Amino acid sequence: MRIHEHSDYFTEICVLRILVSVCNGVCLVVNVSPGKMGPMVPHGPVSVGPPGPPGEKGAMGPAGPVSAGPPGPPGEKGSGGPAGSDGKDGPPGPRGPKGAVGPPGPAGMSASPSSTEPAERTSFCPGGYTKKSGVCFKVFEKAKNFNGAATTCRKDGGTLAMPRDAEINAFLVDLYTNVDDYGFWIGLRKQHGRFEWVDGSALGTSFTPWAPGEPDGGGCVSYAKAKGRKGKWEVLNCDMYSIQFICQVTPTRTR
Repeated sequence: MRIHEHSDYFTEICVLRILVSVCNGVCLVVNVSPGKMGPMVPHGPVSVGPPGPPGEKGAMGPAGPVSAGPPGPPGEKGSGGPAGSDGKDGPPGPRGPKGAVGPPGPAGMSASPSSTEPAERTSFCPGGYTKKSGVCFKVFEKAKNFNGAATTCRKDGGTLAMPRDAEINAFLVDLYTNVDDYGFWIGLRKQHGRFEWVDGSALGTSFTPWAPGEPDGGGCVSYAKAKGRKGKWEVLNCDMYSIQFICQVTPTRTR
């Protein structure tokens, strides 16, 4: 505590925080420092008021993810639609097997002793063979090497086909194209330093439709396998290559 003395006059009223005493011109000012903080009392009971009125409706939130359910059962089959227009004709199928021999026809008029029927009308080919220029030809689809193909033709009573001219060559190309557009053995090979037909006759020079770059060495001859060389001849190794082939036989003559 501090005490201040004033002797001449007392002109000022002193404001005391706690206690002020005025006596004989002496102003006593008592300063009291704050006391220590008292102990904390426990909280009083919490009082919950009644609920307020409902607030305004908020804005709509974003759409949630789409959840697909399991598929439903199939529906009933609908009625058939109208028939469509006819499509284009497909390519011709392979040649079918030879049919059974029909019953004999009625007796015809007897021919004069000097008349003879053309050979084409008095001969026929074995089953599966097609006649051209008095010779029967057949495509064999089972691939074999040259000797195996030649053996099959001999068992059929003939040889590998020998297209000696452009007409027969074109006929054979059409014949094998109906089966497969691939290489086919023909009855021509190189032996004794020259190309010979399987009947031993020489190839000659009048008709030799070699593919470009052929003949390339020795070997056996087939129709070329590569595209763009259709109907042309090429030389292959007789034993290493197994391909399809064409046989020819002489037609059977009848009286």
